[in-house]
Amino acid sequence: MVSIKISVEKRADGYVAYPLGLNGAVVGEGASYDEALADVRSAIELHIEAFGADALDAESAVLEAFGADALDAESAVLGAFGADALDAESAVLEAFGADALDAESAVLEAFGAETTPAG
Repeated sequence: MVSIKISVEKRADGYVAYPLGLNGAVVGEGASYDEALADVRSAIELHIEAFGADALDAESAVLEAFGADALDAESAVLGAFGADALDAESAVLEAFGADALDAESAVLEAFGAETTPAG
C-alpha cells in the first residue's frame, strides 16, 4: 500500500490541499480543513483511476513533510535588493528619471503633442 502525504494550507478565503509525490496536478479546496482534505482525497482517487500506476511518483516518494515559517517578504526583499527596493517610486526614478512617473509627459515625449486621450 502506498501512503500519500497531503499538504493543507490555510488561506484568507479557505483551505487548499494537495498531495505530495504524485505526478500531475491534483488540488482540493474547501471552506474548512476537513472539506479541503475530503476534496483532495476524492481528487487523488480520480487521478489514480484515470492515470493508474503512472500517477504515482515512486522514485521520489515523500517520506515525511515539515512546515516552517519563511522570512517575511519585506525582510527577504531588503536582504536581496537593499532598502530602496521597497520604494517603487524611488526605483523608477533611479532607473528612468523624474519624468518617468508622469505618464502624460512620457506619452507626449514618445508620441508628440498631437496624441489625444482615448474615449
